[in-house]
Amino acid sequence: MRNPEGRLRVQHIYRKGHQVSNHTLSHRSLDQLSPEDILNEVMSTQHLLIKILGYDDKIKRDSRVVRPPYGHIDQRVQDTLKSIGFSAVRWNADRYDWKLKIEDRELLHRRFEQQLALIDAQPSGSLNRSILDLNHERQDVTLSLLDEWIPQLKARGYEFVSLSECIGLEN
Repeated sequence: MRNPEGRLRVQHIYRKGHQVSNHTLSHRSLDQLSPEDILNEVMSTQHLLIKILGYDDKIKRDSRVVRPPYGHIDQRVQDTLKSIGFSAVRWNADRYDWKLKIEDRELLHRRFEQQLALIDAQPSGSLNRSILDLNHERQDVTLSLLDEWIPQLKARGYEFVSLSECIGLEN
């Protein structure tokens, strides 16, 4: 986000109504950092997001939601984030789209179908059927499939909500 193109992308995403949350500045594993470095990573990112998007309660709240790089988090990191009112959130669906190219479209779609089959195989009412889906906005292969996936998920009764709403931060 230090380049003008990145700033414009973040502004565009936010104006389209998407939640912009915290993913740290350096993308280092938080569980390998000191508490001071963890705080610096997330606070610096929050300040940058506020600088790019402007200050309001929604941006302040959403920038306190942290997707830890690589999903690496432990109790010490959790406690450090909680001490300043931040929440770490991990995903429960990852098809490793960041490793794929557009030529891997069918593979990614099969992974999507497998994920839904696993959810469908669970006994009714036994698990939370919510999907916190990790996708990367720069992956052409993912972007090429969204127009297929979204209607399929909606037809199955899924509702698309912001991450803050999903984890109960929105009123």
